[in-house]
Amino acid sequence: MQNTQLPIFPEFVALGPHHQAQLIEAIRSNHLYSDYNFVSLWSWDHQNKLRLCTLNDNLVIRFQDYLNPEDYFYSFFGTNKIDETAITLLRHSSEEGKEELKLIPEFVVQNLHQPEAFVVKEDRDSFDYIVAIKDMVDLSDSHDQSRRWSMNKFIKNHSDGLSVKELDIKNGKHAGQMMAVVENWRRQMRSRGSYRESEIEAIKKLINQQRLIKTDNLHIIGLYLDDELKAFSITEILEGGFAMGHYKKSDRTYRGMGVALENFTAKSLGAKGVTHINHQQDLGIAGLRQSKMASRPVYFMKKYTLSLKG
Repeated sequence: MQNTQLPIFPEFVALGPHHQAQLIEAIRSNHLYSDYNFVSLWSWDHQNKLRLCTLNDNLVIRFQDYLNPEDYFYSFFGTNKIDETAITLLRHSSEEGKEELKLIPEFVVQNLHQPEAFVVKEDRDSFDYIVAIKDMVDLSDSHDQSRRWSMNKFIKNHSDGLSVKELDIKNGKHAGQMMAVVENWRRQMRSRGSYRESEIEAIKKLINQQRLIKTDNLHIIGLYLDDELKAFSITEILEGGFAMGHYKKSDRTYRGMGVALENFTAKSLGAKGVTHINHQQDLGIAGLRQSKMASRPVYFMKKYTLSLKG
């Protein structure tokens, strides 16, 4: 049996599926931050570069950079001896040429005892988007007019062959169909930046290696046209009426399918008691920001960078 206990800083350990329960418990008090969600951490760590430890009973993570997989940075999550933890990590990371901590949750910053000792900056590109399920279902705002029109036209044009099903990631047939959608989406993309390639590898890891982790809370909706899967969403149902939106992919040749997928996903989640979903961050990518802002977030989960003054 593998040891699930995390080492104490400065010792680090690679993230493994056996850490799932411990990480879920470590972030339970503020479980909505996407970067610390276990499914997100584990699936995005497809190059096995992420490292973990604890410091003053806080969770410390050396993240692989989302946009530049060859780079990394440090962050931490917790409320114990925050100033001391931040200073220790900053001195350590400075020795490696990293002068700031990233993805620091807002509640951590708010609990600094001597904030004047640090340079604290909002990191807008890393804000998580929290969206109301009701808004995703109703699409009643004036800003939703074009999205609603696009979705309704898609549904009308394909009403005879369209079906919506709940998928099981443990089902080999469903998993194969989802992989086919991912590969088709990959072929359709005109540009393939490091983020898109990393996202594809993350989805593939989650689908192909799901047997290694607990996936009971994953909620997957698939859109079929004439019995062929054309789109799917992977969402994780959390506590307190919240959900984490992990991945969604659709055939880009069908206009309105993406909006329809979001709408059907929201209806299904709403029926299960979910009221809000975290659409995660946009990383400063223009297309992602436009898409996520179009969903009209009700608020953001803010994150910050932290460095020492002087």
